[in-house]
Amino acid sequence: MMNLPCTIILSIMAISHAQNSAGYEFTESMADDTEQGRLFKHRVSQLLKEPDGVVPESVKAFMSNAAPGVAVPHDVQAFLETYDVNGSVGELWDLFQRSFLFAFCEGQNRFDMFMCKTWMCSKCIQSWCVEKCTKVQKDFPSCRCRHWPRARQSYSDVGDVGLKQMPQRLQEKNWNQGAQVADELAESEKVGTTTTTPAPPPARAPFPRCDATEYGVRDPDSRGPGG
Repeated sequence: MMNLPCTIILSIMAISHAQNSAGYEFTESMADDTEQGRLFKHRVSQLLKEPDGVVPESVKAFMSNAAPGVAVPHDVQAFLETYDVNGSVGELWDLFQRSFLFAFCEGQNRFDMFMCKTWMCSKCIQSWCVEKCTKVQKDFPSCRCRHWPRARQSYSDVGDVGLKQMPQRLQEKNWNQGAQVADELAESEKVGTTTTTPAPPPARAPFPRCDATEYGVRDPDSRGPGG
């Protein structure tokens, strides 16, 4: 029977090799009940109506069953990149890239484990976290998190906030919260809120003097002039 540490190691290895090449997968926007989602359905329906000689059956079969999180096969991508829509080559693929696809990187699953699914890189804004997560991004330079806005291309790309300002802003926030609590306590004292003064701790009892003679050892203070 395989023990738990071995199971964990094999699971990590499987995840590391599960998605080790770059590619594209569809996002939730393709299924949204919005104008954007309806545009996707309309363009796919037009594609499926094309004659078999224009669009291969394999492409039609994939596009008719496409769903969020499903990776686009390389043959489908290659076809869409050269698909001619009213004289505009690759126009449909460009639309998919802009609005309906997530470009996953080589080693995306490992990047997800280290960056996207950790509190350190998604919530923490202390200097130590920023340093470690910046290092993760350097190890996976072409990777992004699925939940990042499309405009955000890396961990450090956070718009107007700026990673260097994050620790300082956190300190300012904590300082302001502390000042607010102090003001509330002062106000409560003005309206007569009573507070209980804690009792002083009990006095420590003196250590008992050890009687050395009890153990057959002479008390040095009792020695005579001759020792």
